[in-house]
Amino acid sequence: WILFHTMDITSCDDYNPEEDMIYLNCSIDQETMCWRLKDLHTAWAFGTSPMVIVIIVLSVIALFFNLIYTILIHIVWIREKFKGNKRTIIVANRSIFTIFTISLLYTTLILWQTSGFGYVPSSIFLTIAACDYMVVASNFFIVTILMYVAVMNPIFYSTRLQFRHYIMIGWGFSAISIIMGIIVGLGGSALFYPSESVFACPVETCQYPFAISIVSLIFVGYLLMMICYSLVILRLRKRIEKLALFSLRVSFLVITIFFVPTIAMLVVTMINFENFSSLGDSSKSPCSRLENGNVLLLCCYLVTSTAIFWLIGMTIDSIFNLVTEAKIYEHFSTFRRLKSIIERSKLTSV
Repeated sequence: WILFHTMDITSCDDYNPEEDMIYLNCSIDQETMCWRLKDLHTAWAFGTSPMVIVIIVLSVIALFFNLIYTILIHIVWIREKFKGNKRTIIVANRSIFTIFTISLLYTTLILWQTSGFGYVPSSIFLTIAACDYMVVASNFFIVTILMYVAVMNPIFYSTRLQFRHYIMIGWGFSAISIIMGIIVGLGGSALFYPSESVFACPVETCQYPFAISIVSLIFVGYLLMMICYSLVILRLRKRIEKLALFSLRVSFLVITIFFVPTIAMLVVTMINFENFSSLGDSSKSPCSRLENGNVLLLCCYLVTSTAIFWLIGMTIDSIFNLVTEAKIYEHFSTFRRLKSIIERSKLTSV
């Protein structure tokens, strides 16, 4: 009782009189009051944290390599009058969407810096993430199936499947994935900001079942992708070129980097669902904002960690596509010279 009446928020080391006076009348547990205030300050300043800087650096690298690959492969298509490798159509579609996603990511970071992580930035971020995950997952799946068809039924692959079919398949799956991603993104933002959501979504009857559905959908999708890739690799390992088999394994690695952190983030979200629910609306009240400071910080860590792993996966994917595309070496002498220099250095080291 004496401790409760003698300690207040002004005794905390992180107390700032200019910013924290609004929390003086809050009835917060005295034992956790100071570290909640510290977590809240860290969360509000998270836009300039090292993790966000890492995201910016990685996004620039991923954007650079995806732009290079997309520009070069389109030049190759024009020179060959759109009669090039059919697989590159699907891969280029993935790079184009990655460029678009990174551009929207910059928009989200700007909104975060100017207006805080409110309903608009969170809905944009969640929609971008959901759309990108849907598009990339379907894209990798299409590439795997096409490679399987090319090896198992080469006549059908070379005669019946035309350039326009690949464009229709790629953009068709992308359109379906974007629609699903928008639904998932808006539904996810309703979890944090139900009062500002475009549709009503009560916690018990809508938010919780919706969250369980998202986690189940992504987990089942990842599991099916892993089974598919494992079967294709086992089936084709004796009938396929080493480079193509290596490409499958790299795709397997990229998908793992892509999905596992997301699944982990969703599991943590489900464990802390009661705290995350209506987190955005509760932050409008000073006392609720202080009480949920640790939850807000956890949310920032989850979002940025997932974005970092996503950018690592997209960077690996773009670099691998660039260095393994044979048509680029055929049409651009700079890449041929670079390849010969690397091969000579390997021979000298041997």
